[in-house]
Amino acid sequence: MRCLASFALAAAVAVSAACGGERRAKAKGGTAVQSAVVSFLFLEREHARSIELWADSTRAGPVLSVLGIRPSVLASLRVPARTGATLHRITSDTMATIFRDNPDGWEAFFRRYPASSGLVEVSPVTFDGDSLATVTVGRSCGEHCAVAWRLVVARGADGTLPIRKIEYLPVR
Repeated sequence: MRCLASFALAAAVAVSAACGGERRAKAKGGTAVQSAVVSFLFLEREHARSIELWADSTRAGPVLSVLGIRPSVLASLRVPARTGATLHRITSDTMATIFRDNPDGWEAFFRRYPASSGLVEVSPVTFDGDSLATVTVGRSCGEHCAVAWRLVVARGADGTLPIRKIEYLPVR
């Protein structure tokens, strides 16, 4: 089994000579890929000022559960400070409280998180060798508002993580 320097930003990559370092490198690489796609979709494309991220390891969120995908709980995901955006980790208990206490559930959600694009869910990263990764991102934003994308990210020679492909996934 060979060790891989997987998807990690140049400063985050620490490839160990022992193959036990491969798992750590992939975990760091997965977090870098997840951070890159969340930043791309919600900070760069939509200019969200707040990202509400599904953070419940006990159950899937509303979009990924429909797609049969388990979420990844992103404890180490951060948004770039230069954006001025905030990141909130949301559990199923938080969502249940919002909807239980407010008959206008989604409106109450957006009152609580006014600069949000909705509830964001991120799948674990799957790697194809050491240069491609795929991740699914879902978003719920209302009673009739759910969308998901599958993104393919390629590691650039300079350590960047450009998005190579975005595929829209229907949520029914």
